[in-house]
Amino acid sequence: MVPLIFWGRLRITPSTLAAFAFVSWAAVSLLWSPDWKDGLDQLIKLGLMLGLFLFVQSAEIKVWGYVVSAALLGAIGLDYFMPMTHGAMGNQNFFAEFVILCLPFTVMSRFTWPAGVAGIVYLFAFNDSNLRWLVVAAVALWGLIWLARRKAYFSAMVAFLVPVDAALAWGVNVRDILYSISSRAEIWISSGALWLDHPVIGTGFGGFNFYHDAYREKFYGLFPNLLTAMGSPVMFAGEAHNEILQTLAELGLVGLALALAFLWFVWKERKSGYGVAVLALGAVLSLIGFPAHNPGTAVILVIALGMVCRGGKEVRLTKWRLLAVPSLAGGILFWLAHYFPGAQAYGVTYFILDRMNSVPRVVEYRFMYFNK
Repeated sequence: MVPLIFWGRLRITPSTLAAFAFVSWAAVSLLWSPDWKDGLDQLIKLGLMLGLFLFVQSAEIKVWGYVVSAALLGAIGLDYFMPMTHGAMGNQNFFAEFVILCLPFTVMSRFTWPAGVAGIVYLFAFNDSNLRWLVVAAVALWGLIWLARRKAYFSAMVAFLVPVDAALAWGVNVRDILYSISSRAEIWISSGALWLDHPVIGTGFGGFNFYHDAYREKFYGLFPNLLTAMGSPVMFAGEAHNEILQTLAELGLVGLALALAFLWFVWKERKSGYGVAVLALGAVLSLIGFPAHNPGTAVILVIALGMVCRGGKEVRLTKWRLLAVPSLAGGILFWLAHYFPGAQAYGVTYFILDRMNSVPRVVEYRFMYFNK
């Protein structure tokens, strides 16, 4: 919020209100989270992303292509001199996602294209992640659609087949890709089972990692003879590797509905530009990973969201009225967390959820424990 005070007036659009509603629901979900400290850590990061979104959406500055290009070159340089850091992302897949999301910021500007070339060279010469083939698929599909819309059907097929054949000639490891998909399928099935036990309001922010290992048994019950990377008991999923399932597991149908409402308003307010391309790539990556949860890729996605939403019609609200609702909600949560001892706090939560006929198991267990 501080940059907005000095840079300009806060723009309030329907997407802005939807973003506040989603963050507020995430904050309220801490009441029934089995690991509210982890949930609070997630909420702080989500709040920072909300602040960045508001800043990009409201501040009429046009340097984000240069900022992202500089960040991309810096990350590639860090990876060159300190390979084990993977560009400060900690994982070659995370770094590949970061590079892929940065590319539209670079290749669509005549001043920043060298950073885009450096990113493409890095993906195919130095990074072993299978996500680099997503770039090939995106280029092939873009060429196919662009030429087909101009009724150049033969050229469209050539534009599609040439990148695909080049990828196959390069040496796509199909077996490795299928193994990666089967490992993710295990996480998806166990995450879906977790959500089905908490369908409406979810487990609460921070609940996924608390519960997930127990639900891995569901997968082994369905596929006892299938060995995947997650078959080892020392493997830790961390996230659902699918942003939709992650949202359902932690925030339930209510959280997913709020997230979809936000994305709907983003679509309605969209302005043409490379921000739309970034969000399209992010949507694909969100089906097989968790780019919204990794800081580097989350920042790129939020910048793109803010740029896309600049075309929205403003809702006339003062800054102080807008801030009153989340401030009041935050104050209530702080009061509940620090005033009530454990038995009373979980007792209040149990009472509220019991009236909704949706008591998560952890709340019921803790309520019974504190009231022995």
